[in-house]
Amino acid sequence: MWTSHHVRLLVMLSVFGIAVPMAGAQTLNAPRPERPYRGLFGGGVNDAEQSLTASASAGGGYDTDIVRGSGARTQISGTGGRMVSGGYGVGSAALAYSLSKSRISIGASGNLATRYYPDARDQFVTSRIVGGRLAVRPFENTQLYVGETVSFQPYNLLDLFPALYDAYGARPTTSYEDFAVSGAYYTRYATSAGASQGFRLGRRSTLDFTYTFAKTEARELSRDYITQRAGATLRHNLTKGLTAYAGYSYTHFDYPSSSTATLREGHSINAGVDFDKALSLTRRTTLTAAAGTSSYVSGPRTFYRLNGNAQLSHEMGRSWSTSMGYSRNMTFIEVFNDPVFYDALTATLSGLPTRRLEFSLVGRVADGRIGVVSANRYRTYMATASLTTSFTRNLALSGAYFFNQYEFDPGTPLPSGVSNDRRRHGVRVTLSVWAPLLNRARKP
Repeated sequence: MWTSHHVRLLVMLSVFGIAVPMAGAQTLNAPRPERPYRGLFGGGVNDAEQSLTASASAGGGYDTDIVRGSGARTQISGTGGRMVSGGYGVGSAALAYSLSKSRISIGASGNLATRYYPDARDQFVTSRIVGGRLAVRPFENTQLYVGETVSFQPYNLLDLFPALYDAYGARPTTSYEDFAVSGAYYTRYATSAGASQGFRLGRRSTLDFTYTFAKTEARELSRDYITQRAGATLRHNLTKGLTAYAGYSYTHFDYPSSSTATLREGHSINAGVDFDKALSLTRRTTLTAAAGTSSYVSGPRTFYRLNGNAQLSHEMGRSWSTSMGYSRNMTFIEVFNDPVFYDALTATLSGLPTRRLEFSLVGRVADGRIGVVSANRYRTYMATASLTTSFTRNLALSGAYFFNQYEFDPGTPLPSGVSNDRRRHGVRVTLSVWAPLLNRARKP
């Protein structure tokens, strides 16, 4: 349950009057160009116009719930689905390409990860992700994009949390298997496309029109959903870092594979002020905030909801950063037949004790519900920590710890094989190699 402290936080957000789309992604901070990555491992490729990198890792770890990480085909004999501790081996390989020009950008990547469970029937379990995105800017204020991602992954908790910019470029320390909530895996196809058109009205005002389309198909689950969103926003720049705006957006989402062929609609009327400004002369502390209201139509009933997010980031020295973030929003997860509403808090600390050492700590807490029924609530807790030692620019040794715990209310419609509550943690040590196959610096 949320306390009076959370209520006061929501009131503070509403004072800012900054609106967010009903189901839109957060606008996250990015590292300043004046503060490039200074670590040894994987360094030296800042602001590249074109790059192609390859990486691989191998190691092992200990998990308190190897049944959840080992996949539906690899149940442990005689466990009955209960938690079983044990060790495992891990290996991965990845390839990533990016091209960023003034009017076109291309990104593509592929990742293959394998785990070895010596106590499982099928000892090797493999997950994979392949994706690409193309964005084109044919005119000064026009942008078009299309993207596709295909992944083979387990049911996991990661989608129950909002994205939050990691304070100082720390490398990923988690995987889908670390936060799996079931032994079942499925194939996910995600297609997205969008267009935006902006018009300048005088020196300080702009009018933007946007349209986005997204479809996610989950094989093995026979479940998918389609989202379409259209909107318009009028913005007027008051001062540096302060912009007033008013806008409207309409969202239509469909679950065609659901047994009830569920349709949902959302309307959002937003008016307020964007605040994204440094809080000190040194630009080391930055606050971004947003708040707004939206309506959600489900059958004959209409629900109104206050959405918002806020993030406070602080840079320490030349290579350390910390951030705290709050988000109240709605998302879609293909394993559920209804939207997921959530309130989430995230805190990060990361940096470089030395050029050869890289540290990262992330903690997350979320409270939400599945659909509009107030009884279908959930609570999740997640934490990860890692320390990486760089031997050379291409070779490093990493140690990572992960923890997650979740609780769903009794009666919540969960996918087959997912229990109402679970607690899990583990450690892992990996040796990683990285190589820049192509690195073309951006022209001045």
